[in-house]
Amino acid sequence: MKTVEFIPSACKVQTVEQINPETGATEVVEIQPKFEGKIILIVPTNEQRMSFLEHMGVEIGADGKVEQKLSNIAILRKMIHISKDHYKEVALKNLVTGEELKSFDDLNYDDAASEIMSEVATVVVQGFKIPKNSKA
Repeated sequence: MKTVEFIPSACKVQTVEQINPETGATEVVEIQPKFEGKIILIVPTNEQRMSFLEHMGVEIGADGKVEQKLSNIAILRKMIHISKDHYKEVALKNLVTGEELKSFDDLNYDDAASEIMSEVATVVVQGFKIPKNSKA
């Protein structure tokens, strides 16, 4: 079993471009993180990831095009459910409320953490590069 340290986007400073309504100039604005910390994920095997896609009703046609049978919300819900078993450790802190999140269930009850759960679900199902410092 391989594990990897995952830092959610919500733990990183984000930069966005916006137009200043007064000057019309494009400005780069930094958005401060809502959380700090990390999640240790259990990396799924290729076989598991193919099983996830099958479970979600994703099919690849003879022409190579990917087809999904469910709505985007239904797929996201299934992806989050599938990803639950791949959380090994959660060590996050909500910087707004000060609440510490230490499990999948803690994330699931924090409204602000829904974007983290969606991001984790996506990388678990779609796969991600395993860094050299990952652990077996």
